[in-house]
Amino acid sequence: MVRRGRPDHRLLNENVEERGADMNFEQLKDQFAVLSGVNDCHNGDLYVWFNEAQTDLALAGGMMATADYTVAGAGEAFALPEGFLQLADCDRAYTLTPDGKIVFASPGQARLYYYRLPKDFSDAYQGECELAEIWHGLLPIFATSRFWDRESEGDGEESGHGSKWMKLYNDAKAKRLKTCGGWQRQLERWIVE
Repeated sequence: MVRRGRPDHRLLNENVEERGADMNFEQLKDQFAVLSGVNDCHNGDLYVWFNEAQTDLALAGGMMATADYTVAGAGEAFALPEGFLQLADCDRAYTLTPDGKIVFASPGQARLYYYRLPKDFSDAYQGECELAEIWHGLLPIFATSRFWDRESEGDGEESGHGSKWMKLYNDAKAKRLKTCGGWQRQLERWIVE
């Protein structure tokens, strides 16, 4: 049974900036309950929604990683690193293939800079969100939007709830990107020592 209620937007506005500090799954779930008014949402649904939000935020806010390759000969293909989400930069000429490999144009050492996926929430992992703290409070907002989208079943009022929550999510994401200066897309070169 799902308990439906109207979220208290004063709670949301008061807490959205303060609740970022290393939230784990249970804390994210509690925040979802506060925002949505639903206390008994199935963990499986929350895993899907939180993980979907994490992927979106990893693309927007970036979790950077590096991978080093020793290229023996031109045209040598390598598998992309586990958790690879999007390429940010590479220190030598390359081609990405449709089958998920990277091919380097010349031999030598190569360093790949890429955005990686955060660890998915699941029954096996309910630890802390790996994204930067600035993004944690957005996961329950995203999940609240998805919840109301699913529950609407064509009902205009409930569908409107989903749209409003998604707008809030997107606005908050844009605000955070502006706050951190949009650094993730403006870098010309990474130097890792």
